[in-house]
Amino acid sequence: MLVSAIPAAFFGRNIFDVFSIYFEQVGQYKLMSLNYPNIWYILDPSGTNSYESLKSASIYLAIAIILVIFIYLIKNKINLTLDKIVYILFISSYTCVLFLPEMHERYGYLPEVFSILSAVLNKKMILLAILINSVGFAAYGKYLYESDIDITILSFLNVFAYIYSLKILIPKIIL
Repeated sequence: MLVSAIPAAFFGRNIFDVFSIYFEQVGQYKLMSLNYPNIWYILDPSGTNSYESLKSASIYLAIAIILVIFIYLIKNKINLTLDKIVYILFISSYTCVLFLPEMHERYGYLPEVFSILSAVLNKKMILLAILINSVGFAAYGKYLYESDIDITILSFLNVFAYIYSLKILIPKIIL
């Protein structure tokens, strides 16, 4: 992040301003999800009823899932090859958008890109990458073009894709 701030600072932007934008956005919206089809649309489609009660728990859940993966990798001294790193990046980024609160549809870019890279490395991921990117495109369409797509259905598809991705990739990572 520091390296990405260098051009802005070079052209006269205050270095504090470059990073303060992120802190200003935290907590701006009081919804569990903001057009990203994640687990929270399944549990509370309006996103308003559960924000205060689930916000902290959702953050802890996402952290716990990622920590379990990383602790297992470290404890078992898993040899990190390029394909394993891509799979871990995919699962980690997908975990974040599916479980963290206040996720916009644009945050799905990273797991969508890593799903494609995972599909290049593992042909079992091809259909899932198509599904994940289709769900993402549908979510963008809902936001950009106000299309009449049910985010809850997209959320079920996304959660299914996440679970099935874990089924395919976890054995590839730990073996």
